[in-house]
Amino acid sequence: MSDPLRMALANNADGFFRAAAEGAGAAITCAPGCSSCCHVDLSVSPIEADAIRDALRTLDRAALETAGHARADDDDRCVMLNDDGRCIVYEERPLVCRTQGLALLYPTGFVPADAVRAKSDRGDVTWCPLNYETDTPAAAHILDAGRLDHALAVANRAFTEARGEDPLTRHPLKALLHEALRELEP
Repeated sequence: MSDPLRMALANNADGFFRAAAEGAGAAITCAPGCSSCCHVDLSVSPIEADAIRDALRTLDRAALETAGHARADDDDRCVMLNDDGRCIVYEERPLVCRTQGLALLYPTGFVPADAVRAKSDRGDVTWCPLNYETDTPAAAHILDAGRLDHALAVANRAFTEARGEDPLTRHPLKALLHEALRELEP
């Protein structure tokens, strides 16, 4: 069962994304099947791993195997992408995935210098290079990623304390996929 705090954060992130995309119009090119930002070997916190495990358990072996399990070693796409470039756990995807493409505000120095696209008095702003090619994002469309990360850490701490787990544990998506496949073995 998904944690209500994680679900609230996910819903807020999705709502912010929708509002920013509507406000920016064609400046945000994110669309179903676009996986340009999904080239990463991602790990997630326990609270997000729990939701992803639940999502993976709803899939059959064929769906799991079309994801990254059988990918070539040189393919750096996320293991949760199927052959069509769509996320097999989309409804339960991590917060970082829900916010990719948006203009994200981080504390100064947090983002690698070559990824900083704008500076503000509150920090550095970065976004997908496919978005805002001719415009800059409106201030109302810049997500404070530091605050979102902090909120996720607070939710994760409450989640792990209730279970007696270490809140600093990371769960690689690759390991979660392999775990789901093992659960389907006879």
